[in-house]
Amino acid sequence: MFALRRITVGLDAEPGVPRLTAGCFQALEWARWLATSANGEVTLVHSTAHDEAWDERSGGYTTVSTEPGGAPFEAALEGLRGAGVEARLVFSEESPWLALARQASKDGSDLVLVGKRAAPFLHGPLLGSVSAKLVRRCPCPVWVAKPGASSPPPRVILAATDLSPVGDRVLDAACDLAGRSGAALHVVHTFQLSMSVQMGRDEDPEAFAKRTRSERTDRLRAQLEAAGAPAEVSLHVALSSPTHVVLECEKRHSPDLIVMGTISRGGVAGVLLGNTAERLLGRLDTSILTIKPEDFVGPVL
Repeated sequence: MFALRRITVGLDAEPGVPRLTAGCFQALEWARWLATSANGEVTLVHSTAHDEAWDERSGGYTTVSTEPGGAPFEAALEGLRGAGVEARLVFSEESPWLALARQASKDGSDLVLVGKRAAPFLHGPLLGSVSAKLVRRCPCPVWVAKPGASSPPPRVILAATDLSPVGDRVLDAACDLAGRSGAALHVVHTFQLSMSVQMGRDEDPEAFAKRTRSERTDRLRAQLEAAGAPAEVSLHVALSSPTHVVLECEKRHSPDLIVMGTISRGGVAGVLLGNTAERLLGRLDTSILTIKPEDFVGPVL
């Protein structure tokens, strides 16, 4: 089961305005639903450190900092408590991503939840720098809520797995959340032809694709059954790149949440994401939950 006993939420204010960002409001909605459904507790964290943020009014980046306290933060705290959620508010002088990662590590958090800032990029709706750093370095799963997306509970969840151990954890989380919400669950898995198959040396490409699709589908069904999958699950097993299939499924099924795994590579734990996750994080226009491997070691202790 996907643990949700302790949830850490980042609070973020608009530059020069005593108002939380749209992404932050979205993150708070998800935190309230998750904590209520799992009887969890929430720690709200706001960084008072100087940081760069996109200012839609000026059309550029600006340096912002916030003093501890203030009506928006207290309102967020009281909103959770009013919904029956045990919550507290913490201020930190460290940079936003570091403050959240340290608090999560200190509390043994099961999840960090942040809102995506709206900022223009040449290649689509990229994550903000704080979100990207958390996804790469935070010791626990990270949920990035997209501003303007649908409110909880989710109606459609898309999970991407490579059938690795972290893929199993992705399915566990997706099945748990679908069970809590009654959401339709779509599961994506892709495979590709080896060079020898492409050249026709080992096996006919068409026969290989048919056999592999059948084998991978059977493995997915077994894993989903073990994870306690809900009744309504759609499998998408394709001979293609994972990036292409996830983007196509996002376009076709309009999920409220996409769940995927992250890995470390290059011999440095907790620094880099896997290639597929790196490509997708910069192009998805949906709220994202990233799951770490069980043995993930983050750089923040």
